[in-house]
Amino acid sequence: MKAKGKTALHAAAAGGYVDIIACLRLAGCDLNLVDYENRTPIFDAVSNHKVKAIEYLVDCGAVLGTKDTKGMTCLHLAARQGHTDLIKLLLKTGKFDINEKDDGGWTPIMWAAEDKQFDATHLLIEQGANIHIRDEELNTPLHWAALSGNLEVCRLLLEAHADVNCLNIFKETSLHIAAREDRYNCVQLLVSRGANIHIKNKDGQTPLTVAKLDSKSKNLLHSKLDLESCQKFIRSRILHSDISRGQESVSISCINEVDDEPFPKFTFVKESLEIYNGTVNWSISKSEGCDCDGDCRSGRACTCSGRSERQRIWYNEEGLLKGDLQKYDRPLVFECNRMCNCWSYCRNRVVQKGMQYPLQLYRTFKKGWGVRSLTEIPQGSFVCEYTGDLISDTEADARDDDDYLFDLDCKENAHELYCIDAKHYGNISRFINHSCEPNVFPIRVFIHHRDLRFPRIAFFALKEINVHDEICFNYGDRFWSVKRKEFFCECATPSCKYRDHNG
Repeated sequence: MKAKGKTALHAAAAGGYVDIIACLRLAGCDLNLVDYENRTPIFDAVSNHKVKAIEYLVDCGAVLGTKDTKGMTCLHLAARQGHTDLIKLLLKTGKFDINEKDDGGWTPIMWAAEDKQFDATHLLIEQGANIHIRDEELNTPLHWAALSGNLEVCRLLLEAHADVNCLNIFKETSLHIAAREDRYNCVQLLVSRGANIHIKNKDGQTPLTVAKLDSKSKNLLHSKLDLESCQKFIRSRILHSDISRGQESVSISCINEVDDEPFPKFTFVKESLEIYNGTVNWSISKSEGCDCDGDCRSGRACTCSGRSERQRIWYNEEGLLKGDLQKYDRPLVFECNRMCNCWSYCRNRVVQKGMQYPLQLYRTFKKGWGVRSLTEIPQGSFVCEYTGDLISDTEADARDDDDYLFDLDCKENAHELYCIDAKHYGNISRFINHSCEPNVFPIRVFIHHRDLRFPRIAFFALKEINVHDEICFNYGDRFWSVKRKEFFCECATPSCKYRDHNG
């Protein structure tokens, strides 16, 4: 054993000596031995940019998904050092989740952004890295790019629709950070892209307040403030920076640009709640995991996907819903779960990873509150889940308000039907409005249990959703057969079926 617990194989990998690695392997050396930082030899090869050694270790079946003592993978390391060829090589193996977090909640693109690695950041965005995911302190890659002062990386992230006003745990935007560090070019860019100069951090300070005295950044923000005053600028009311309170990986802000309606009262819950003990059957004997190795790629031998509609995995390599699942009658999708032998990067794990795209709760002109996207959402993407109280239909009938009920519609082997009530407890989905031409649709998904009475209701994108498009789904004929006596549909689409009789 060498310094820091390294072996001869670690040293050979660090030096890129493929012939020595081959000899050591033939002599019985384990390719996956770890040093004191829990790093296998392939980490040393990546750290020293030894491409041939990495290719050899990959071909020989070295384990690739190992994390070191700080939770970093080889992909994190390659991104931090800006090795685009290694990023491509590692991603091509299919053994890495491009959005994997280390122990600080940092994804590979965060390391690339903070270390001013423009080419690596650009490549990761091209390969589908999520620029909206937040670390343990709720910083996004844009926060870190602003801290490092890299103008081009900031521009890259903004062009990919990064939320310029996203707040971290200290309630600071990227503009706060750039102003404090006097990253003048970044301040200029952020302001030009709509950064709100009035947002206050937890200490009540705006970006202007935190900027260094007599700095170029402070002078620029002063000029911007003076210009707004001359124009009698009316700024929108940001009612909440993140209604999930950090529970989701992406922020969900609340804004009112219409009237004086305050932030709606409800408690945000990421997953549905059982109000009666023992409602869901969590028995291990009723659950099961697959024995797949790695990614469950074929899906044919995967016992989880075997329970899904058409006995297949419905997600592609990018985690997008494929095929026309919405055309089937009440289809069921079973994701891999904590009982499975497959790895976290398995493509049959989508809904369980939570929201990946930032949404915004906003006040509409005619429909009350609504939900819109703050970024482009590809067709087939998981958007959000409907959460609330899990209750029986009998309990639902006894409640006064049925505005937030979602029927689980699971008649399989059920003596009583159940629904989700999001009146008091729920998430952003409770505000999604109806449209006769929806852009999302619900799918019944099972993850950590197999109790068919209680699916999770996951919304997926029916088509590509653009920035600031309202998120809508079709409530269905059953809903409107009751509610049309009380109000009419306001979707205003050409195919609207429930508009005012006089409309």
